[in-house]
Amino acid sequence: MKAKFTKPMAFLLVLVMLFALIPGMGALAADDVAENITDFSGTWDWDTEGYYDISWYNRTDTVFYISTNKQLAGLAWIVNQGNTLQLADETAPQQEFFTDKTIYLTADIYLNDHDVSGTSNDGTGDTSAHQWPSIAGGESTDSRNAVFDGTFDGQGHTVYNLYIYNLTSWGESAARNRGLFGVTAEAAVIENVTVENGFLRAARGVGAIVGKTGSLTGSYNNSRTGHGTLIENCHNVNTTIITTDSKGVGGISGSFWNYPIMRYCSNSGAISATGAYPAGGMAGESEGTIEYCVNTGTISSATNNAGGIVGSNKMTISAINSCYNTGTITGGYAGGIAGYQVGTSTSCYSIGSVSGTVAAKAAGAIFGEFSSTGTNNNLYYLTDSCASGIGKTTTGSADTAAKTADELKTVTTGESDILTLLGDAFIADFADANINNGYPILSWQENTVVPPTSDVSTVTVTTYPKRADVTVKDSEGTVIAANEDGTYDLADGTYTYTATMSGYKDTTGSFTVENGAPVDLETITLTADVDLSKFTDVNTSLWYKNAVEYSVANNLFTGTSATTWEPDTALSRAMFVTVLGKYSGVSNTDYATCEFDDVADGLWYTGYVQWAYDEGLVVGTGGGNFSPNASITRQEMAVIFYKYVAETGADMTLDGTKYSAFSDKDTTDSWAVTALTWATGKGIINGSDDGKLMPKETATRAQAAQIFMRIIEDIL
Repeated sequence: MKAKFTKPMAFLLVLVMLFALIPGMGALAADDVAENITDFSGTWDWDTEGYYDISWYNRTDTVFYISTNKQLAGLAWIVNQGNTLQLADETAPQQEFFTDKTIYLTADIYLNDHDVSGTSNDGTGDTSAHQWPSIAGGESTDSRNAVFDGTFDGQGHTVYNLYIYNLTSWGESAARNRGLFGVTAEAAVIENVTVENGFLRAARGVGAIVGKTGSLTGSYNNSRTGHGTLIENCHNVNTTIITTDSKGVGGISGSFWNYPIMRYCSNSGAISATGAYPAGGMAGESEGTIEYCVNTGTISSATNNAGGIVGSNKMTISAINSCYNTGTITGGYAGGIAGYQVGTSTSCYSIGSVSGTVAAKAAGAIFGEFSSTGTNNNLYYLTDSCASGIGKTTTGSADTAAKTADELKTVTTGESDILTLLGDAFIADFADANINNGYPILSWQENTVVPPTSDVSTVTVTTYPKRADVTVKDSEGTVIAANEDGTYDLADGTYTYTATMSGYKDTTGSFTVENGAPVDLETITLTADVDLSKFTDVNTSLWYKNAVEYSVANNLFTGTSATTWEPDTALSRAMFVTVLGKYSGVSNTDYATCEFDDVADGLWYTGYVQWAYDEGLVVGTGGGNFSPNASITRQEMAVIFYKYVAETGADMTLDGTKYSAFSDKDTTDSWAVTALTWATGKGIINGSDDGKLMPKETATRAQAAQIFMRIIEDIL
């Protein structure tokens, strides 16, 4: 039976040290810190010369990394030049859409030095704030065809204090299609970014993430991607957004047009349209698919459509699936899910208060005005959130049902259970989460759970090695059970512990808990029960002493004979996968044969090589061979670890800043570029003092022992 990967996130932590502390591998010289605007005094905006940086950009690369506010402003400047973009060494303009290119955000970004979300909409605004030009959109799109068509991956980072304050009408270009991004096209992907504590006011097409999802050529081209812009895992946190004209205002996107897709997004900002214009928590107007999204913000339209998810879901193909709303909704036609529903919707619920602002129109807990012949079912609402599920029905019918608070919160096992009705996208808001006051939440929100508080002290016990077993007893000699995360909840008193592990000597001690204060015990260090003196070639005064001792105690690297360990011998490919397989719980006997021609049956590494091949970690060296006796290179190790970590679901964030600085990066084989980009970005491979990466250099057994010592310690 094959062993599967079971040690996810800690593996990544270990890899951060991979090579970094290995003598002989060298260390990368300190990088220059990219300039970040921290002095926000004076009168200027982010498109003012001197406040944007395009030094990170070139015409040939397809992957870029941004870490400062000036660099983000540089992205806006490049895109906003549109068809007039001409770099210093160029003889003619060439527009940059970033099609088939990716930009990674590697740090949080501050566009102002203060929270601008409370800016007064009094015609003056915040005179000390600096305006964001939007990446495409506004005047740049109208006069220079600026549009963003690439991938922007925020990697979980936040853009703080984004400020746009435009008082002109929609007839002025600068007032149209505004947000972090102004206009995006069919192939654009905007993902994993949050806009927080911002303020946006413009005339039409206004959203925190994207103002308008458009097209590359002015008309939608289905053959490009089969859909429009993809917005995924993006969030508006406490950003106020106001529109004064048509085409929609939304917490994420204002004009969500051209068959786009939005998933795993949320809004907690106040979204409002001051006139007869649609407003929505996710989108003002939608022509696409919105699913797995949450609105908790206040949504209002003075006299038009307002919806917790979408203001106007205006096309028959427009879909809203597996979403919920808790915010207060007011508008002409107001609905907890959509103010105006022409499209489809399923498996949604709303508990926020919904009310109308125009006597001749109507409000509904789910839809304000309903005019759809499509499927609209499994839609639930809190009984007292509005008088009815639908305010006005023009065409078709929808399956809506009122539920009491208890019915929406109660989790049973019957067919009427709210989670059964809503489907697999939802989970219970269990007591220690309290994300939604006990109402169902979306499964992706589970990561925001806060551990429960306790009246007793939380005691954290760590050991070295971390796999050691610890037994804690109270003063009566009673064994205390550990929590699932390995901590202990203990009342005041004195406790004893015993730490044990095969290959190590038992270690005992005691500690005291007082006044309910948390206790973080000093690491309990066990002594290896190993006699290194039997290895005549191991110098215990050198740097590798602890690593060799660890590898022997943990039965990872045994000696090459009864008296030798060979610390300076290069590590073979066979030995590398053997040690990794042992760590993963694989037995060599799990596999009797191996598919590689040069790996014979029944050898000490046969099963481990086959395991690595089956798991997709290795592909061989060509011609049906594995080359088991060849020394493994740095790029080969990086690739194997990259694949291993990816399989665990751990963080695979890319930051190519360091990789691009190595003078010999072009000697990396193409199949290893991504892995080495990731490895150098994480500090896994730091290179030499003279700025070389040395991708094809090898490592010794001692160096590898040190690597695996850290792997095991950070995983367990």
